[in-house]
Amino acid sequence: MKKARSSIVIIGVLALVTFTLVAGVLSAAQKKAPVVVAARALEAGTKLSLADVEVVQVHARAVLGGAFGTVKDVVGLVITVQSLSRTC
Repeated sequence: MKKARSSIVIIGVLALVTFTLVAGVLSAAQKKAPVVVAARALEAGTKLSLADVEVVQVHARAVLGGAFGTVKDVVGLVITVQSLSRTC
């Protein structure tokens, strides 16, 4: 009887640990981050205005280093290469 009870306790603890780990992984996978993207195709030499860009939410792990997260970071910058609009 004692052995059965300790087995149930161990199974319960393992189930709780597994649930906690899975919940943590799923939570991290769903985290989003803002990224500024072109709202339409833009030519090289364009000075960016509010109408040229928009903010989209992407998976946080997909954000590349150097990505801009707010529109105010890019308004007034001049792009040096042609930009394609995002397509969804």
